[in-house]
Amino acid sequence: MTGNHFYWVEAIDRYNPAAYRILISAPDRSHTGLRRYDPEAGDGPLYHDPDRRTWYRNGNLTGEFLIDEDLWLSDCEGLGFENHNARCRTPGCPHREKSGIEAGAELMARLAVHGMKDSRALFLDSIGKRLNHDAESAWLHLRKSLKVQKDARGEFAHDHPAAQALLSAILDRYGWNRRTGQAKPCNLFQSTEELRLTLTTRIVRAFRLPSADTLDSDSG
Repeated sequence: MTGNHFYWVEAIDRYNPAAYRILISAPDRSHTGLRRYDPEAGDGPLYHDPDRRTWYRNGNLTGEFLIDEDLWLSDCEGLGFENHNARCRTPGCPHREKSGIEAGAELMARLAVHGMKDSRALFLDSIGKRLNHDAESAWLHLRKSLKVQKDARGEFAHDHPAAQALLSAILDRYGWNRRTGQAKPCNLFQSTEELRLTLTTRIVRAFRLPSADTLDSDSG
């Protein structure tokens, strides 16, 4: 948070418990008309003790922090998937009514294609050998979402040399929520089982898991 500016956005009494929103921005946003908030003053719901390098918040209130930049997974200490705000008022919002599990499945698909970098541990349990609860739910949703139509007559098996390349194209479309036309590359596989075997291999490799048996709690 060092070097960032804090701005008081609003208090929301109709929430239970009542909520407050604070904008956190590296660029100066004074021109927006928002009032600067000093987290070291000790007169608000968010307080920073510079001597102890510790942040405190009022636990009797709901705190909503608006981060004015991309939030990098490599900077996160934990990860969970939340349902999109059912009261979302953004016109044409593509995420309206999307569940946390759906969003988690999309994120896992994207990372499985483009690389985990330093974010792999966010999806694992405390031992680091299995997916954590949220990641497991997202994985099961992703697995269920990819299927081959019964009359597709595809030729690819999971051990075909091009199977992983084809899966990359499928996961890329899924991860970026471009579902139109996704059935066509899926149908190039011989069966749903072959497609899901290819997917399982990719997820095990991407998250560096010991085996497919560690993907979900029902597997041995």
